[in-house]
Amino acid sequence: MNKTLRWFVWLLRMEILFSGLLAVAALLVPSELILTLAQQRADNTMRLLEADILARAVGCLLLLLASFSLPAALSPTRYPLVAWLAAGSQCALALSRLLLFGIKNLSAISGLFCLADVGVGLALVALLQASPTPETKLSWSNLRQWIGARQVLAEARANLKAALANRWVQGALLLALLAGLPLGYGLWHHLLRQGPLEQFASDEDHFKHGNIGNEKSRGMPYYLWEVLPEMFADKLPGPGGWASLGFMTEAGRYFPVGFSKRTVGFPMLSPNCALCHSSRYRRSASDQPRFVPGGPAAELDFNGFIKFLGDCADDPRFHPAVLTDKIAAKHQLSAFERQVYRRIILPLTRRALQLMQREFVWMKLRPAAGPGRMDAVNVLKINLFRGADDGTIGTSDYLPVWNQAARGNLGLRWNCGGVNLAQENLLAAAFLLNLDSAAFDSASFKRVAHYLQDLKPPPFPFLIDQAAAQRGQTIFRQHCASCHAFGAAEVGRINPAQQVGTDPAYINSWTEKLVDGLKAVRSGEFHFDAVRLTDGYNNLPLDGCWARAPYLHNGSVPGLWDLLQPDEKRPVRFYRGYNVYDPEKMGFVSDGTEARRFGFEYDTRLSGNGNQGHAYGTNLHDTDKSALIEYLKTL
Repeated sequence: MNKTLRWFVWLLRMEILFSGLLAVAALLVPSELILTLAQQRADNTMRLLEADILARAVGCLLLLLASFSLPAALSPTRYPLVAWLAAGSQCALALSRLLLFGIKNLSAISGLFCLADVGVGLALVALLQASPTPETKLSWSNLRQWIGARQVLAEARANLKAALANRWVQGALLLALLAGLPLGYGLWHHLLRQGPLEQFASDEDHFKHGNIGNEKSRGMPYYLWEVLPEMFADKLPGPGGWASLGFMTEAGRYFPVGFSKRTVGFPMLSPNCALCHSSRYRRSASDQPRFVPGGPAAELDFNGFIKFLGDCADDPRFHPAVLTDKIAAKHQLSAFERQVYRRIILPLTRRALQLMQREFVWMKLRPAAGPGRMDAVNVLKINLFRGADDGTIGTSDYLPVWNQAARGNLGLRWNCGGVNLAQENLLAAAFLLNLDSAAFDSASFKRVAHYLQDLKPPPFPFLIDQAAAQRGQTIFRQHCASCHAFGAAEVGRINPAQQVGTDPAYINSWTEKLVDGLKAVRSGEFHFDAVRLTDGYNNLPLDGCWARAPYLHNGSVPGLWDLLQPDEKRPVRFYRGYNVYDPEKMGFVSDGTEARRFGFEYDTRLSGNGNQGHAYGTNLHDTDKSALIEYLKTL
């Protein structure tokens, strides 16, 4: 063998070895391989499952290509056609890696691998063509000889026929068929089968529990959801299971408002719009909670939810065998189904939760948001757009989503303005919940949007002093209407942060890069042309303002009475997340034994939690403040 072909053999053997090692990794640790070599998001059970299946399929392809190239690596002069096909197969290897990682998620290292595959292929072609051995060169005579090598093909067919005629081979194939078909069907049935969606007669029920197509990107196994609060009650902020994190469950449902349930081989829960835009209240401590669709989720502790899931996944008690036994105690599982949960679903879910905790580690570097708030700005910047953590704090209260028809062309986010932003605001909420635009259920979302068009805020649930309210209406027109009444010139417009004087942290967290990232989104229904960077906060209409406490963008003032006080008289610390209402202060009860027991201590001295500013009305006489509050109860 001449020197050129020896270089060819050495290079091809190195490529076969590398492909074999990559194939073994793809078969044994598929999800870890994808997460290491790609920028693919896989913080969800279904995404990890799909990554595992794809990685193993590509691993089989890599082994097949490596095995096919072996004869040429042993003797290129004896197998010249195989040598040329092996050289060309390097492009197929590059394609397999693109399939494995995805073009959009191609990281720098996996991109280099693809370029290396193409480079090796070109080098192998060059070495074959440069070889002084005529049998290995690409020429018309060699091509005719290779194409006409019918004897080789005939021998191969004869060998295959003889092998298939062997009883031992036939038995092995039959055994593989008998075992493979039931196994394949069982795995499909318990892992990938798409079940029907639950249909709802009323739009309100659809809003509460309708599916928007995000079970693959945001779903969680339902059976695991049931047992986690029991096994890890010590990691919850208080008693009551999921309720301690602010999830609301109605009679007749075994999972909270704001979640849909669907079978994707196994029962899966996934969130919808009602999770962050539903609330409840009680008239007294002995009263039953009353549900408020479209209201800001004043009890939902999103940060606490993420922390709880991550802490559970990191706990040694999160053992698939133990969890499977807990699930089997509640549900009748077949022997095969138990193994699917133990060997596949629960290990993948644990891995997904650990990855999710890693992605949200930035939350630990900021003051705890507590119930009724989340930092959606940094979720966009860091988690969705993969930006660096700039240390800013974008924590804000959830907004109500009722009366969308009246808000059609008003700015609705705390600080963004633009035309038809109402529709974009709803899509932005859906965008946070659904990263897979191809699976996004547009019809389901449109039904929710239609329901919210004319959804009215609930009336104030206590008696109103009508005489005082009439006086308060006059005060409102004089001091508040220009910025907060539907139809007024300034409503839905930006009030500069320096003028309004409220905590600027949220404004400072927005960047041109984030706005450009949102405008660049062109994924199915998701597009955000109206979003823009501003220097202040929107003047929002005050419909249903009684149910929107606490107040200001960061929820730093517990009641409207407190908001009408100068900065130095506003509560420095209070408790939020307790759902008993205080009609006098027009806000939820924020102090006392029960508020301390069930609420979250909010400290206005922490970064991003400032309660200063919005001094409008603070110089009114107390009787005028009381009259104004009575009128605001009527909105």
